[in-house]
Amino acid sequence: MSLFRRGKNWHYDFWLDGVRHQGTTGFTKRRDAEVAFAALKTDLHRQKLGIPLKSVKFEQAIEKYLKDAADNKSSYRTEKYHRKQLIAHFGRALLNAINRELCEKYKRKRLNAGMSRATINRELTTLKSILKYASEEKLAPEGLGRHARLFKSKELESKQKKPVTLDELGKFLEACDSLEIRLRALYLRPLVIVLVYSGLRPSEAIRLRWDDLNFAENSINVRKSKTRAGVRLIPMHSAVREALQELRRNTNSEWLFPSPRKPSEHIRDFGKAFEKAVKLSGIPRITPYCLRHTFLTSMDRSECRRSILREIGGHARDRHTDVYLHPEWREKLAAINRLQIPANFTTVAGEAGGKSAASGDQSQHPQGVGMVGPWGLEPQTSTVSR
Repeated sequence: MSLFRRGKNWHYDFWLDGVRHQGTTGFTKRRDAEVAFAALKTDLHRQKLGIPLKSVKFEQAIEKYLKDAADNKSSYRTEKYHRKQLIAHFGRALLNAINRELCEKYKRKRLNAGMSRATINRELTTLKSILKYASEEKLAPEGLGRHARLFKSKELESKQKKPVTLDELGKFLEACDSLEIRLRALYLRPLVIVLVYSGLRPSEAIRLRWDDLNFAENSINVRKSKTRAGVRLIPMHSAVREALQELRRNTNSEWLFPSPRKPSEHIRDFGKAFEKAVKLSGIPRITPYCLRHTFLTSMDRSECRRSILREIGGHARDRHTDVYLHPEWREKLAAINRLQIPANFTTVAGEAGGKSAASGDQSQHPQGVGMVGPWGLEPQTSTVSR
């Protein structure tokens, strides 16, 4: 028995190299079923010889990929979220038919739908991972991922992070205490305090269990992070300790921030509640990652050693920490004013008359300092002839 009809669809049942293959072709017409059956047998022979298959659809490949990613990749949930959009465009296409033109159509389609370039880049990165997995499993030719070209960094929308001032933080916490936010997300206030006074990444904070806290030693154990350097033990600030002890009295879950829908799991995303609190507070738009910038910038202003900043922030290199440091204008001005002046430092000409020697120049320079090209200030060590 090879090809037979059961109900409306045609099914197959045959043996190949001692292995029995059964299933449905998915077609109601015999001619279509015969084509699909022949393609299946060809694929099995190609797989036996180690040759990439020719008739695997993208929707079949993505399902196999997600099953593998569920066990081996921490980004599984994000990639599963992209599944719907990718299948809508590539689902019926054969893997070997995916080319640059099809990928560019997807990018234009998502741009027309109002998606940002950064979002599209994340979706294309998932597409690249799927195509790489398919080639490794001999489901598709190698190198198909090259067709999914990402938008360049200069084309992406700027999302500059900035630290939050104490005044803004106070307004934001007041918004978190409002009835509207407490009904929507009771956990938001203690979560914000943890982010501001520990420097944890949002993804690290929402994964914390009560077993990760040691109130006797005032420490937080980060067991899972995006990098190896992110697995660390950090001190617990007194504000964090008080907020979490209050939170502990109101929860029975193993998680610090359990999901309201599934208490056995932690929250996955708090973006909407966070944006609502920002809107209620009336402060300029910030993101959860701005709170991490706030922590590391504040630590830097307290003249904390860079090695301490790097380890608490969970970074492997100092240059990774530098991105989070934002000096204020007064700090820059004070640093410049601390520059020492040589003993033979003299002033520019015209100090007796009170005017510059250049008749048409009305600009005011600091005393004894002349502008040197576009690079900054240089001491004027010789007088200018009058």
